[in-house]
Amino acid sequence: MFTTNEKKAIVFAMNAMVNADGYKHPNEKNLYNVIYQSLNIDSREASSIMAYMLDASTSLLGNSAFEEHLDVIRGMNIEKKKDLISILTTLAAIDGNIDNNENQLLTHYRIVCDLPYTEYSTTDAVKNATKFIIR
Repeated sequence: MFTTNEKKAIVFAMNAMVNADGYKHPNEKNLYNVIYQSLNIDSREASSIMAYMLDASTSLLGNSAFEEHLDVIRGMNIEKKKDLISILTTLAAIDGNIDNNENQLLTHYRIVCDLPYTEYSTTDAVKNATKFIIR
């Protein structure tokens, strides 16, 4: 089970991934809903997280919020870090392609998590992402 701070850090990372390629794919919203459910983010927590994200993006606290979320991620156990990388890789692959910016961001998070690239392959991510595609 993830703590509220870990959930905030995961959503922060998810938002970074969604914005990495400059394109918001329609399937990302569906995947967000699935991830929120799997993380047991209720409406109260979702509101709190979104307020935090809005505050971080519209204030000078953005850089400190970025560092704070990385510190939280570094403190997570290995299974939670693997879950985060799986989430981010699937989110990057939801449009059928992991572009260079998304790949660089994934590499950054793998380094932060101290996980090798082979933990979750791009091919697996694209296969996994197809479960969330809106038809």
